[in-house]
Amino acid sequence: MSDKLQFVVFSRAVRFVSNDKLKFIGHQTDPWLKSIQEAKMITRRDMVIALIAVSATLSVVVVHSQTPVMQSFAFDWNAVRANPTDVGSVRHFFRSPTVTLDELECHVTTLNAGAQSHPPHKHPNEELVIVREGTVECLVNGEWKRVGPGSVIFNASNQLHALRNVGAGPATYHVINWQSPGMLKKAQP
Repeated sequence: MSDKLQFVVFSRAVRFVSNDKLKFIGHQTDPWLKSIQEAKMITRRDMVIALIAVSATLSVVVVHSQTPVMQSFAFDWNAVRANPTDVGSVRHFFRSPTVTLDELECHVTTLNAGAQSHPPHKHPNEELVIVREGTVECLVNGEWKRVGPGSVIFNASNQLHALRNVGAGPATYHVINWQSPGMLKKAQP
């Protein structure tokens, strides 16, 4: 009740009693008092039931909105399907939250000779690229660097980077991306 309504109610000789219902004293024939008596008041029991219902609803929403964290697992190369792309193929191994990260993602790209995965770009997350086979050039700190099998490329947050196959055959590399806690929430509008 607002302060004004409380003042009006108490000025007409109304008081609260222990069962949370209003008890009226005095002018029982007053139409305003009769309307208050007939109105349904919210009891403590009603509030408890409403609180339980809201809590149950929020619990269900939270449980269903959380993706389970990734547990230890061995990913067999031959069990992960290679999906064709315009420039070669890609194998998606996983994309999931972990105990310490909002998201950990790993895929393996195979680029055809002379192909580039995408134009130079940048993003807030950091990533590692591990060259498995072939010869690639990677854009690092504004310069193209040539690397081969076993090489590791680190792309820092918001740094322009790219990768292209400069060899005569296919180039295959593993990409590992991670989202530190809170980064996914910042990225969403």
